[in-house]
Amino acid sequence: VINMAITLRTHVTIYTGDDLWSKVNEFPRDSDPALCYKIFENHGVNSGHSIRIHSSFDGVIESGIGSSGSFSVALISALRKKEGKTFDRKSIAIEGYETETHDLRWAGGCQDQFAASYGGMNVLTIGKDTFDIYSLSHDLVIPFYDCLSLFHIGGTRKSKTIQKSFSVLSDEKISRLNELKNMTDRFLDVFQKKDYPSLGNLLHESWEIKKKSNPEVSNPRVDEIYDTARKNGAMGGKLCGAGETGYMVFFSKPADKPKIREALEKMNCIWTDFMPDFTGVTTRFL
Repeated sequence: VINMAITLRTHVTIYTGDDLWSKVNEFPRDSDPALCYKIFENHGVNSGHSIRIHSSFDGVIESGIGSSGSFSVALISALRKKEGKTFDRKSIAIEGYETETHDLRWAGGCQDQFAASYGGMNVLTIGKDTFDIYSLSHDLVIPFYDCLSLFHIGGTRKSKTIQKSFSVLSDEKISRLNELKNMTDRFLDVFQKKDYPSLGNLLHESWEIKKKSNPEVSNPRVDEIYDTARKNGAMGGKLCGAGETGYMVFFSKPADKPKIREALEKMNCIWTDFMPDFTGVTTRFL
C-alpha cells in the first residue's frame, strides 16, 4: 500500500482532574463515539468519572480520508502520554487498527492508522502478522503533491459498510485486488523517475480496477465528475477511501489545476486546500 498523510488533521484534547468537571464529551458531527469508548475501555478509563474528551476534524467525517484512523491514533497517543508510556509510532498504529477491526469488528485496512501515526508518504507492506513501513523522500513527494487537486463532492458514507463486500472474496475480487497490489512496484518505479505521464496513466488504470473490484465504489455522479476532470486535464485520479462519495483526488500538470477546479466547482464540488503532513501524530501537555 502507498499512501500520503495530509494536513486535514484530527485534534483530540483529554481533560482530567479538576479540568474535567467543566467539560462534556464532544465529537465531530457524524462520528461514531463507539471507537472512543472502546479505546477508553482498553486503557482502563471510566469516561464518565475520570476523563473528558474534545475532538474535532479539519475535514468531513466519513468521506474517505481516514478520520476514524487518525482519531484512534490521536486518542491512543494522548492516553499513552498521560500514562507515561513510551511513544512508539508503530505500536500506536497497530493498536488503533486492532481496536477498529478486532474489537469493534469494523471492516477496513490499517493504512490510515499508519499514515496518521508516521506522517509523510509511505510504502506499507502488510504480512499475516507483520507491518513494515518505508518513507519516501521529501524531494520526491513535494513535486508529486504539486500535481494533486482535492475536492469534496458532497455526502458521506459508512466505509465499514462498503468494505463488508470484501468479507467474502470471490475469485474475481481476489484477481482485482492482486492487480492493485502488483501495481505498487510499477508506481514506485515511475514515481522515483518523476515520469508523470506514466504515473497519471497508472492512477487512471488503478481507478478502473478499483471500480471493477467492488460495484459500490462508484456511481453515475462520481463517474461524471471523474470524466469531467479528465476532459479538463486530469491524467488520473480516484475516490478516496472505500468509495461511493466523499473526497476525490486528481493528478494533473500543475498548470491544468485551475481549469479542473473551475469545471468541478460548477458541479458543486468543493475544492479543498491541503499539504503533505510530514510530522505524524504529536502530543503535548497543556
